[in-house]
Amino acid sequence: MSEQKRETYEFDNFLLDLPNRELLRDGIAVALPAKAFDMLVVLIENGGRLVGKDDLFSRVWPDQIVEESNLTVQVSAIRKALGERKENPHYITTVPGHGYRFTGNLKRSRPPDNRASPARIKSIAVLPFKPLVASERDESLELGMADTLITRLSLIGQLTVRPTSAVRQYTKLEDEAAKAGRELMVDAVLDGSIQKAGDRVRVGVRLVSVEQGQTLWTEQFDETFLNIFTVQDAISRKVAGALAVKLGVEERARLGKRDTYSSEAYELYLKGRYFWNKFTPEDHQKATGYFNQAIARDPDYAVAYAGLADTYGASATNGWLRPNEAYPKAKLTVQKALSLDDTLAEAHSNLGALFMFYDFDWVSAEREYRRAIELNPDYEGTYEVYSYLLCALGRQDEGIEKARRGLEANPLSSSLGNDLGLAYYLARRYDEAIKQFQKTLEMEPNRAESLSGLGTVYKQKDMYEQAINEYQKAIESSGRTSPILAQLGHAYAMSGKRKGAIRILGELRELSKLSFRESYDLAILYTGLGDWDKAFEQLNKAYEERSGWIINLKVEPQFEALQADPRCASLLSRLNLQL
Repeated sequence: MSEQKRETYEFDNFLLDLPNRELLRDGIAVALPAKAFDMLVVLIENGGRLVGKDDLFSRVWPDQIVEESNLTVQVSAIRKALGERKENPHYITTVPGHGYRFTGNLKRSRPPDNRASPARIKSIAVLPFKPLVASERDESLELGMADTLITRLSLIGQLTVRPTSAVRQYTKLEDEAAKAGRELMVDAVLDGSIQKAGDRVRVGVRLVSVEQGQTLWTEQFDETFLNIFTVQDAISRKVAGALAVKLGVEERARLGKRDTYSSEAYELYLKGRYFWNKFTPEDHQKATGYFNQAIARDPDYAVAYAGLADTYGASATNGWLRPNEAYPKAKLTVQKALSLDDTLAEAHSNLGALFMFYDFDWVSAEREYRRAIELNPDYEGTYEVYSYLLCALGRQDEGIEKARRGLEANPLSSSLGNDLGLAYYLARRYDEAIKQFQKTLEMEPNRAESLSGLGTVYKQKDMYEQAINEYQKAIESSGRTSPILAQLGHAYAMSGKRKGAIRILGELRELSKLSFRESYDLAILYTGLGDWDKAFEQLNKAYEERSGWIINLKVEPQFEALQADPRCASLLSRLNLQL
């Protein structure tokens, strides 16, 4: 028996791994019920010989009395996993009235190299789960399952876990776990499959060593959807066990904590997060509806309140909702979330952002950021907004350090790369800012924010033609948006192309009738045109509306000329900032 457990079996592009009880096709786990797996092992071990029904009963169902129809059910499951049909068998042949024979092109192989040590695994990525049946995808459930496990595993202090934003791109069926792990620069990857049919859910999961490409642990679950939380509990505990992680009492308690006991509320929450991640005004409206429905099903669902607060806050910052109306809603909602569960790191981070963008309460904002990092050191969103705060206060070196830390948490994030470029820019370290924006563009050549950021740095170095070129490429990529148009108009004005700047000014005025962030953008353009009265008029409007990046008034190089004017000191005082 011990010799058998050390073996694997290969046939065509399949590998049957006995110690890990896993069937792999091209290195990807194929879901197979436990009894079907046992039956396939028996058939393969007999390598082409007929296995009678009685033998199968005694090996697969020892000491049990079962009906003959069980054999048919398990063979059907095996054929489905192997991709063959009964009328055209390639691997499993039925001998009517007698039993079954494995007829695949089989060879025995030695077990995988077992040099990968779980104790050496310090970082992990949880990939979006894949569907068992491609035509029956539920992407909100697939990504949501990963997101839930990421949140749980992030509670393990000894383990670095890549955030959901880092793994969101790996949704293609052909994505390989080890390859994704190398790109994400982690030691191990948790890869899984999930399919919901009616009130049933089937989950397959495996833990893969990135260095060896070796499966460390695998498990299959077939439950009612009501028990999805039990499945998540089991996966979290078994991952920790497989990595030989020693959990403290508090970590064990937090790892087993459930956000809700309502599977219906949970599914609605996952749909809310799914549409939130699409990040358009229309999708955020849908997200708001799903979060509210989740809260209606479970009024004590803290993370659903946090998701709703996220939606209000992001919509306000992007001008999709009126900021001075949406920010207060976000604040009340996130405070409700924290009253229900004070251990939600993202909620503390979001509350800090609201203190910063809406209240200009820098002390309270920094307190919340520090608490969020204490709860989850791997959540990159906290480092992002913390960097904004530090830079706005003039603590530039600290702001750069926090931006770097965020990028370490999610090395593939263009957004976080841009944050580091922005921190360099606000610190007047222009050459380093240029290098960082160029590095980000190597990953995503057409990202408008990176192109625009690079153009703004060129502008501060009086490289106006290069700046204009970058802004025009950004417009080609994302359209004539207010922030990019304002910077292009400013570049025209600073380079002496005043007619071009005036033309863009008219376009921005029209856009300002449709959104709530153009006041700040108009201030940038008026500053380039030398019209300080209009610039201050728009900056005061931005303050009243809480729109745009008014928090950067003290440190934005483009506003440096305004700082000698007494009106600037008055506005900075209202922002609780000092020169």
